[in-house]
Amino acid sequence: MKSIEWKDNTKGNVKILIELMLDVRKEHKGQKGLPYGPKIVLILTEIAASISNYKLQEKELIPVIKNIDLTQKDVVRGFEKACLKYIKEKESSLVKKRESWRIYLPIETRIKEIELPIKLRVLNQDYYIVEEISAIKRIGKRKYDELIKRMQKWYTFNNSNRYYISTIAHNATKDEAWDRTIPSFDVLRGILEYSLNLGHWRLSLGGIFSSRQTISHPKFIIKYSKSKSDVHGFQIEHSSENVISDFDKKRYSRIRSYCNIFRNDTHESQIVMLLADSLRLYAQAMDQKLPHMCFMGLWQMAELLTLSRNFGGNTKTICKRLGMICHDPNYSNLNILSILGIYADKRNSIVHRGIHEVEEDDVNILKYYCEIAFNWLLQRRDDICTVTHLEYLYSIKNLTEEQINMREDIHKLL
Repeated sequence: MKSIEWKDNTKGNVKILIELMLDVRKEHKGQKGLPYGPKIVLILTEIAASISNYKLQEKELIPVIKNIDLTQKDVVRGFEKACLKYIKEKESSLVKKRESWRIYLPIETRIKEIELPIKLRVLNQDYYIVEEISAIKRIGKRKYDELIKRMQKWYTFNNSNRYYISTIAHNATKDEAWDRTIPSFDVLRGILEYSLNLGHWRLSLGGIFSSRQTISHPKFIIKYSKSKSDVHGFQIEHSSENVISDFDKKRYSRIRSYCNIFRNDTHESQIVMLLADSLRLYAQAMDQKLPHMCFMGLWQMAELLTLSRNFGGNTKTICKRLGMICHDPNYSNLNILSILGIYADKRNSIVHRGIHEVEEDDVNILKYYCEIAFNWLLQRRDDICTVTHLEYLYSIKNLTEEQINMREDIHKLL
């Protein structure tokens, strides 16, 4: 097991924090635990954040503090020994708890002309759309009814047939099962949103900003294994007034074609993974029920597509780069940079001043531009196959032919 490693210039501060915690321990000698107030949380969180090679929650450090050998003169070294012991015991305990979990996520839709189950593969994870009876047979009716009853206290369900997206997490604890599934599931949600919602405008329904026009985020999750089962709800941001959409052969064909593109999990340097990340942001933006929050989610997507982390997120550069890949033959004469410039100012007002002057049309137009940019890059993924290729494209896009030829001549000399 690797020794504890500290982030640069943090060890001195960590020593002070550990000494503070040891003082608290001495004050509560003989008690099972330690007091858990705001000050303690802040101290433990800072210590955990200072560790560079292990990810620990602040609560996990309480038993570590309790088990530090007080005869150890070097308190940091004493902490490291106690921490490594805790990590080793924790991992040993988790190994015994790991098993295969089947996950069920309800989707509110009407499935037509499709024979279930159907299989979709995203980032090496297999998903199945199944009927409710499939979940009942797997879990058992009595247990299933008990789980659903727990959720009905908090959520209302539509009267249509209930369907589930199902997947399996192997060799996982109950918590790990869902944590491992989230990255690929959010890409699948993005595929559903993009393929079914492409070009649609979000409109107010009775004065309420509509979250989306297609399939909503699941309201709850069922996790089932041979030894136990569990259910819990999601804190859903979007409105519950969603229109129930039809899921037919035409829509399924479109979804399946996108899933085939994102079938495999590849290195983050590949453009397909950048597009997968974009789909996550797109789905999360569609979850938002407040216009300015949806707007900010879409702006994050624009930042990702323009590689904003390479230039510090300068909004002018984001607008310029997004304009480079927003090619819409229907509006070839439209000056997109003027519109994006206004949206950059709105973004800055939200982030830096807390002013939310975002209208529905702002959300719809930014959504439209993000979809066009995403589609342009998606169609050219074989040519612009890595993030490096995309950065190079942005760097030469505004060069004159003479400058491009000059650059090529220089490259020949290298």
